[in-house]
Amino acid sequence: MTILVTIIILLLIVSVIGAYYFIKNKRNTKIASELSTKLDDNKVIAFGKDTVISTSELIYLFKKGNHTSLILTDDRERLIKITLKEALSFLPDLWFVQIHRSHAINLKFYDSTYNQTVILKNGDELSLGRTFKTNLKEAIKSI
Repeated sequence: MTILVTIIILLLIVSVIGAYYFIKNKRNTKIASELSTKLDDNKVIAFGKDTVISTSELIYLFKKGNHTSLILTDDRERLIKITLKEALSFLPDLWFVQIHRSHAINLKFYDSTYNQTVILKNGDELSLGRTFKTNLKEAIKSI
């Protein structure tokens, strides 16, 4: 009988922990979607309650597992708890373009392309994925 009670208690604990993480993830997604919308040039974007930035400050984004790192003009790096794809959905399509499976740039900071490398105005060099090369060319033509 004590084994049965122990198993029931363990299942209850696992259920509570699972529900906590599910609700936490849903809440973070809800906060991000409520505070963020696709905005025009030089607008403020909120990625959750702790990360609020202007699109004019954001140089590029890169993937870090299930998180995204934002590289800003004042040499700061902010880590947000959403994927690169989700982060891009909050940014204006006109200025932000994905150039690699793990990188996206703000076209205002684009300088040039050399071979399979994108060079930004701040001197940073990022890999250009073959499948994203045409996306970059089209985005540059459209601005």
